[in-house]
Amino acid sequence: MADVQKRELGDRKRFWTSDMEAIIAIMVVLLILGTINVFSSSFIFAEAEFDSPYFFLKRHVINIVVGLFAFGVCFHFDYHVWRRWIVGILFVTFAALIAVLIFGPVVNGARRWLPLVVFQFQPAEMAKLVSIMIAASYIALQVKRARELELFTVQMGIIAAIAGLTELEPDLGTATIIFGIPLAMLIVAGLRRERVLQLLLMGVVGAAVMIFREPYRLERLKITYDPWSDAQNYGYQTVQS
Repeated sequence: MADVQKRELGDRKRFWTSDMEAIIAIMVVLLILGTINVFSSSFIFAEAEFDSPYFFLKRHVINIVVGLFAFGVCFHFDYHVWRRWIVGILFVTFAALIAVLIFGPVVNGARRWLPLVVFQFQPAEMAKLVSIMIAASYIALQVKRARELELFTVQMGIIAAIAGLTELEPDLGTATIIFGIPLAMLIVAGLRRERVLQLLLMGVVGAAVMIFREPYRLERLKITYDPWSDAQNYGYQTVQS
């Protein structure tokens, strides 16, 4: 009976002929939705400030084209090479994260962009990719060696350091993503239950410390539950939406 069911499942035509088709389809949908959101949220301001409702839309489309070109290059690139280059990539990442804290212009109380010759570079975005690469390399190596995944490792320490430098900008949201995605990868890959519980406890304590360390974060948390209490300041965007 089980063999018959397996054959029936095997005979069914899949909607996607390969996993890559599904990934590309999701990417296209996200690009379309992102483009719509960029235009709908910026065309009035763009018309008032730049005499064209399409000012930010054009910049966004240019960024998409550049990103797709980079995607095409990386798609045909042997990803095993990245593992051999990881030390150099880490050096550049840490150097950029430290440089932005020193040389980055202060915008709304934060240093997040590093001005280069022809464009501005946000090191935290590079840090996201690097943290995923480190976690993926560690997981692949442990699985290949048939070893258990651990939470407290050199790799996770490096990722924590990257997230810590990002938080100093300050950019807690991006720092959470940088550290959170690798943790999610570990959980999906089979991290032991007791390690997951330790992780949850550490997350609760860490979140509390980060929130109470900066008054504006505590205010944002309060506004989440009662935006009308400060409708002209912290709760303005929520009330208007």
